[in-house]
Amino acid sequence: MTKQETVKVVTLIVMAYPAAEKLKDENTITAMVEVWANIFKDDNPRLVELAVQKHIATNKWPPSVAEIRDIMVDVMHPEIIPPDLAWAAVSDLMYANGRYDYGRSESILPPLVRRAVEVIGWDNLYELHCEGSRGGKPGLDRVAFMDQYKPAYEREREKASLPQSILAACEKAEHSLGEPRKALESAYQQRKEKEEL
Repeated sequence: MTKQETVKVVTLIVMAYPAAEKLKDENTITAMVEVWANIFKDDNPRLVELAVQKHIATNKWPPSVAEIRDIMVDVMHPEIIPPDLAWAAVSDLMYANGRYDYGRSESILPPLVRRAVEVIGWDNLYELHCEGSRGGKPGLDRVAFMDQYKPAYEREREKASLPQSILAACEKAEHSLGEPRKALESAYQQRKEKEEL
């Protein structure tokens, strides 16, 4: 997004929130254009404007950069499923396919949801699912899934919301630390190899 396109978006915000005190000061608006132009420089201006329009249509207060980036993630990354919808899908598949037909369920689930189920284990999750109907505590399957899925979901959303230049700098810094990440990747690869056997 160019500076001229940023001026258009900031003008839209200023016009949509005439009662906002902070948007009445010319110096504040000029600074806002500078910050927004820098943060959104790698982004499609139509997408940024769409996110601003959605915010304006649904919020009483002017948006922050983070709020606009969150809306952009919703539009650009539909595969990052909110926890409640992810659990609904897993629960529906457990009901529809039962304990022994995870293979068919696995192909349906988005990667992030599938990974959370893999970590718990379909059989373990199904056992927790059945526990409530056997006189045990109901809902343990949901708790186990949410404990695994929510942190992964939040990490993916945060990563997806970063501007490309900031994401690249963060990834470069992570790779320079290297060893802990390599160990995690190695553990996952070993698991996959064992499953294939």
